[in-house]
Amino acid sequence: MRTILLSLALVLGLTAVVLVFALRDKQAYVDSGKLFAEFKMSKELQKQLETTQKKREGILDSLNRQMNEYSQYLQQNKNRAQQELNRLGLMQEELSYKQQIFQEDQGKLVSEYNGKIWSQINEYMKQFGKEKNYKVILGANGQGSLMYADEQTDITGEVLNYINARYDGK
Repeated sequence: MRTILLSLALVLGLTAVVLVFALRDKQAYVDSGKLFAEFKMSKELQKQLETTQKKREGILDSLNRQMNEYSQYLQQNKNRAQQELNRLGLMQEELSYKQQIFQEDQGKLVSEYNGKIWSQINEYMKQFGKEKNYKVILGANGQGSLMYADEQTDITGEVLNYINARYDGK
């Protein structure tokens, strides 16, 4: 009888330990930088930024080329120089103005796109956490917010697959 009670207590004890571990809150982390860089939306918006940048560089190159050609023309026709120098000055001002506007706008676009990307990632992360029953998913950004985590708790790849599938409409 005593052996049966001991065996029953041992089984109940092991069952309790298993239940405690099974019911523990799931916790994991993702590499935020990798998640951001490899998210399809990030890649698409990066291509848009590059396309915009190339178009703007073309405009600036064209203005610069026109200004240089005009400068050479003035060198050859010095008698009309003063009028033409004024025109050249206006061209230089336009070039400088557009360079400044394009740089400012590029910064705003990068910030806007990054905001959209993080907003979408955060929304997908909420859905992922709820679907997979996570209580906490930490973001590791390489700047000390997550000082240590076992690599087995890194779910970056799984999350990346999930958010890219969601982004693709799957």
